[in-house]
Amino acid sequence: MNSICRDIFKAIHEGKWLEIEYKNKSDNVTKYWIAINDINMASKTLSVDAMHLGLYSIDHYPYIYIDSILSSKIIDASYYEPNKKLIYDIQMNPRKYKPIFGNSYNLKILNYLEMCNRMDTTPYFTDYTLVSQLDQDSFNGSFYHLSDEQFKEVVTGLRFNKDKVIRKDGYTSFKQLAMNVVSIHTKDGLYLLAYRRLNLDVAARCFRPSEDITICMEFTIDEKRESIRKFLEADDYELLNDFEKNQEIIKDRLTKDNRKIDDMPYIIGIGNDVILDLHEEYSAIIDMYQNNTITIPLKAFFGDLLERPRRSKAWPIALLNNRINMDQLLAIDNAMKYPLAYIQGPPGTGKTNTILNTIITAYFNDRTVLFSSYNNHPINGVFEKLSSLHYKGKRIPFPVLRIGNNENVYEAIKYIKNLYEYVKDIEVFEATLDKRKEDRKERAKRLSELLKNYDAILDLQDRKDAIKSILDYQNKNGKDFSQEMFSYDLQERQLAEVKEAITKYGTIGEEKALELLDDNQDELFQYLMYSSAKCIKRLNEPKYESFINILYLDNPVEQVTEFNKYMKEEDNVKMLQRVFPIFITTCISAHKIGSPKPMFDMVIIDEASQCNTAISLVPIIRGENLMLVGDPQQLNPVILLDDIDNERLKKRYQISEEYDYKRNSIYKTYLASDSVSDEVLLHNHYRCDPKIITFNNKKYYNNKLAVLTESRNDKPLVYCDVQDDGSDIKNTSASEAKLIAQYAASHKDRKIGIITPFVNQKKMIESGFTAPCNRT
Repeated sequence: MNSICRDIFKAIHEGKWLEIEYKNKSDNVTKYWIAINDINMASKTLSVDAMHLGLYSIDHYPYIYIDSILSSKIIDASYYEPNKKLIYDIQMNPRKYKPIFGNSYNLKILNYLEMCNRMDTTPYFTDYTLVSQLDQDSFNGSFYHLSDEQFKEVVTGLRFNKDKVIRKDGYTSFKQLAMNVVSIHTKDGLYLLAYRRLNLDVAARCFRPSEDITICMEFTIDEKRESIRKFLEADDYELLNDFEKNQEIIKDRLTKDNRKIDDMPYIIGIGNDVILDLHEEYSAIIDMYQNNTITIPLKAFFGDLLERPRRSKAWPIALLNNRINMDQLLAIDNAMKYPLAYIQGPPGTGKTNTILNTIITAYFNDRTVLFSSYNNHPINGVFEKLSSLHYKGKRIPFPVLRIGNNENVYEAIKYIKNLYEYVKDIEVFEATLDKRKEDRKERAKRLSELLKNYDAILDLQDRKDAIKSILDYQNKNGKDFSQEMFSYDLQERQLAEVKEAITKYGTIGEEKALELLDDNQDELFQYLMYSSAKCIKRLNEPKYESFINILYLDNPVEQVTEFNKYMKEEDNVKMLQRVFPIFITTCISAHKIGSPKPMFDMVIIDEASQCNTAISLVPIIRGENLMLVGDPQQLNPVILLDDIDNERLKKRYQISEEYDYKRNSIYKTYLASDSVSDEVLLHNHYRCDPKIITFNNKKYYNNKLAVLTESRNDKPLVYCDVQDDGSDIKNTSASEAKLIAQYAASHKDRKIGIITPFVNQKKMIESGFTAPCNRT
């Protein structure tokens, strides 16, 4: 399916006009805006209302041949009434429309996620107008009718992307007209709380307000992000879920502190800055399906994986240390053998250690890796550990490349230069690169079989626990005659069989596994030292001359610009992977790496339970295999998309719950859509005092965590009953802030972390400290 068919699909479902270049039978090319009314699949034609872009007249055309459309572009700020009958027919008869739309359900998911990503930003006021001589007084909040000259001006502005600007910093600024519903006056400017989008109704030649009200939980004022938490009490947030019903109550609450609001229906310009427009990235997924080159991770995402892929060969596992447990070994083994591995890592269970050893194992087995996460913190931590390895007191020049925004790129350039100069004095002997392959392969097979048995025991334990839970429930609540035979079968046959199977496997512990791993750490670190140097020394080859020239440019800005250009070329990335087989970057900056197609053997995403679904697909597209590390019991990604907008988009594209952008992470979406792959739970907890983690273990992990810490404090968990002091500042408690400051003052020898959900309370706490503190 080409981009034109995708634009046709999107225009139909979103009620948008489509600009096309059309070649008629006489080979004349004409530009139109079209509103699609119907599709004739037999003739592959569209029935449309079309506006000639020279005459601005609208006529009906019953036969527009899809194959004669040379180019297309969605007019985002336009409106026409969608043909619900056609949309329903596409939904109910996907095979009928497959010749032009391919897999229509997958296309709906991608269009939905693309729009969610675009709208999941903090808006701000802009001078965007689209039309001159705008008479605000004549706008009554229903329609704004345009004169012929104004209409032509608006059409011209939309045609030439006045509503979409690519900035120098790489961001795309989407601009729109809107109707003010409620704004809050602040000392820095207006906070736009609620508005209706204005779209151009081409047929009626007017601006039409959207039926739905958009709520801004955050708004940018004078380049500073402000939150509605600053203006409403926490108990009032629920009122925003039904703004139209609660509008007067909300206004009363906002004006309670003599704050002025503005609820006049005037036209305003709104801007949203998106760091990445996902249209091109997602088009690559559609092309992969069309060309039958779709990867297994992407098939799993769309629920198209019907059976678990076969395991690949047993890969030797290389570890930076022997502080390892069976769960972590199973996770590494699964990531190497299967195209999909899901690793649930509750707090303190060693997920970072698991990731580090997976990367080292992949490198040891000559596999390329793209390691990513939504935030910088987790990937910076892994990069720092990998880039600070030592062998006999000397730094190992491990070939890992950390890239990202322009600041990260500049640091990467300095880092590469440093490694390039450093390895010049390292002499590499082939003998130091010996992996003792045959011995490792044999031990890898035995370890793989051991881990397979360990995995089977975990499954059996889960079955045993499930049977016991059912029996306990029946014993507690009683059972009728029909349940007696079922209970007897559970107790006498199924439970007995499970126990017998567990006994046959016996006990499998770390000792048996460690016997099959290298106990010669010195040998591994020697290999890492000299194999890494060999990788970096490849930069001396003539093919890297242009890359080396970039490293030694005098102008830092020019360096960064040329480096980014170099990284966008697929062939350059493949060459650079010979030098740096391990790439590290954020999910969103992964788009800077070559083209959106598989270029890495493996993609690893950390904190996947906090990565939003739309952006996470960017690195996933670039890998053949995928390892997701996260914890669905922890917080979801921070999403700014308004609930009403999300529900509207879901309804428009008939999106099922597992793809709900606002309520899921990439980790949850994969678990829900992939019914054939297994998840590994890291059971062993090494961090918190037992009294702290016990509640979480019981509440969220069904007591499956093995808490291996010991209590070293008489009072590891302290509750402080602070009386409400009735603060006049919203969402604050002065007495709580005072108690926190007193505690910190009496424990100056400790590192203390303070967490609060409220901006105002954060400021009040900070004001109580005389000593400097880190603020995030």
